[in-house]
Amino acid sequence: MDALQYTYDTIYEQLALLELHMKDAQHPEMDKWFCQECAIKHIKSLSGLAKEGLGFSDEEMDVSYFKELLAKTSEWLEDLKAERWRKIAHEARMLRKKLLECETCEEPEPEDIKAYYEAEKEIEAGKLKSLNNPHNPIPEYCHFTPEVINPKEMFDPRSFRTLCPECPEARCSLCPPELRCATRIIVGCPKPYWDEEKGVCRVGMKAHVIYHGKPKIK
Repeated sequence: MDALQYTYDTIYEQLALLELHMKDAQHPEMDKWFCQECAIKHIKSLSGLAKEGLGFSDEEMDVSYFKELLAKTSEWLEDLKAERWRKIAHEARMLRKKLLECETCEEPEPEDIKAYYEAEKEIEAGKLKSLNNPHNPIPEYCHFTPEVINPKEMFDPRSFRTLCPECPEARCSLCPPELRCATRIIVGCPKPYWDEEKGVCRVGMKAHVIYHGKPKIK
């Protein structure tokens, strides 16, 4: 294996790990799941790999990819401080998908990610004090009671998703303000049935934990 291919393979692995950490950060019990130092390590590793990659090829496609990745790593360190985890996860996934020979891997940008970019413009204009997900505010005044349905070890860790059944399309990003404490369900794909390239579970997603939500009593 030549140095360029090794660099691409390592970038793919680092992006997959970063995406997983960003999903952990969105878990209702993130204090138990999320490792910020790990995320920083992966981002800085990706930065180094992108810089090395620029020295291994002068092909336009390679140079363009490495420059895009390098720019994103600087951006992600700032996103991490602002807790823009879903944005990082989406962009890491898109950069990882670019390394696959897959005609159907392109995905539309989620509406809540678009909202981040719009909110950034409003911050610069002095209209907002801080950047948060406008479609799914952090439930500061919510209490979640976990109910474990199936053990974590049963699932492929790359497959975990969070659903909000009470919200439109069961998407937490579409929850209106009055449903910010909506019950969340962590679902995943049982091992070994997760197809990472297609992003689908061959036997159907199963419930891992149900987080029953309600407003905190002040």
